[in-house]
Amino acid sequence: MNEVALSDYQEEMGRWFDHNFPQETPEIAMLSFVEEVGEACRALAKRAQGIRGTREAWNEELENELGDAFISIVRVCHAEGLDLESIVAVRWSTIKERDYQKDKIQHGIRAKG
Repeated sequence: MNEVALSDYQEEMGRWFDHNFPQETPEIAMLSFVEEVGEACRALAKRAQGIRGTREAWNEELENELGDAFISIVRVCHAEGLDLESIVAVRWSTIKERDYQKDKIQHGIRAKG
């Protein structure tokens, strides 16, 4: 797999969104994201229930829907004029400091000082 920066994906997808959804609003973009997350949840539920398809088919569906959810997150960021790469870097720098194995009560946040 070729290594591509998140910002490169956002730029390429942004051009595609502008072409295909020129009147895009952040609200519609977010609803599209929620729709895709729901479809990923459906794949997990049906796989767990063992119905309407094989485990392998639901695994494939889950992968597709997670990809769609990611694209929809980029769509939200594009509609809002946000830099997803920066957002992820800032949030990860905070979240990676949490240790839920050591502190399950305080949200895994280490005491300062």
